[in-house]
Amino acid sequence: MRRADLRELRTRENYPSVSILMPTHRAHPENQQDPIRLKNLIAEARDRLTEEVGKRPAWPALDRLEAIASEIDWRANEAGLAVYANDDFQAWYRLPFPVEARVSVDRTFDTREIFYALHRMPRYRVIALAEEPTRLFEGSGTDLEEVRDGVFPLERRGAPGATRRPDAPQMRGSNVREAHLDEFYTEVSRGLNEIASSDRLPLVVMGVREAISHFSAASEGRDMVAQVEGNFDDAGAAEIASIAWPRFSEWLDSQRQAVLDEIGDAKGGNRFAPGLDEAWATAREGRGAKLAVEAGYRQPAVVERNGWTLRMVSPDDAGLGPEHLDDAVDELIELVLDKGGEVVFVEDGSLEEYGRVGLILRY
Repeated sequence: MRRADLRELRTRENYPSVSILMPTHRAHPENQQDPIRLKNLIAEARDRLTEEVGKRPAWPALDRLEAIASEIDWRANEAGLAVYANDDFQAWYRLPFPVEARVSVDRTFDTREIFYALHRMPRYRVIALAEEPTRLFEGSGTDLEEVRDGVFPLERRGAPGATRRPDAPQMRGSNVREAHLDEFYTEVSRGLNEIASSDRLPLVVMGVREAISHFSAASEGRDMVAQVEGNFDDAGAAEIASIAWPRFSEWLDSQRQAVLDEIGDAKGGNRFAPGLDEAWATAREGRGAKLAVEAGYRQPAVVERNGWTLRMVSPDDAGLGPEHLDDAVDELIELVLDKGGEVVFVEDGSLEEYGRVGLILRY
């Protein structure tokens, strides 16, 4: 799943919107039970929709859910499944991580698990620099695939020093080679920028020191989060991933720790709203710069006072209607993003003193 899919889901606000999440199984015979599990969850969604909006208004979303169930090839399962439907939209996605089975009915889709996955194991790119050729990989975790898009793989044309630059006809052979490497890795940088223009991702750069130096100069380090020196000309996608993912994971951990440090600074400057209710009010004002939330934190709530306050309730008292939120934390995430803020997930327990969630303010 890509960030563009997440953006699409976030625009599809319409009550009632049904979200179904469930774990799935890759292997036989366990995966034979997955269609039955989805059928049972759709039945649960039918009961909830009938109770909340009535039988006839529930038909469009239920018809879409049934259509999705009929088209899934359960032999291609991953670890989880997310299904979404309302009156005018339907979509489903395989997830590379397991999720807790549940059904939600709200005015927006439950995208928490997907958003978390994109941040916990986000997609990234690896460029393996070489003259014959430079290859580009993309994926998440240790699951990378080589990009073959007409630009990559990219080979340097001509032997080193075969031609001379017109602005330096007397260049020595070593300088000629340097000039050709500059030109080649400038071409590599342009090709990468073309791909990244519509989908910017963190980049791990791998290659011999000379190649990394030329590429870094040409790209000005854009999107680069880690470097790995070595010769990877003959390495396949699995080997590339096994080396790149730990380095990228280290960078992710540093980003999460940086958020916790940033919270300390924000508290000292009175730019921090701790707890779900206070974070909600300040996010509504558009003051939220960065939301930090524990990965496992969920909280049903009722929206009161024209949307400005939350009343926390137990899962058994979540109630019916658009003002009753199955997960107010998910709604807060959407709110912060819609107002131009960022969201960072941290380990469970790291924000316990702040009520498991906190918002760093712009002012």
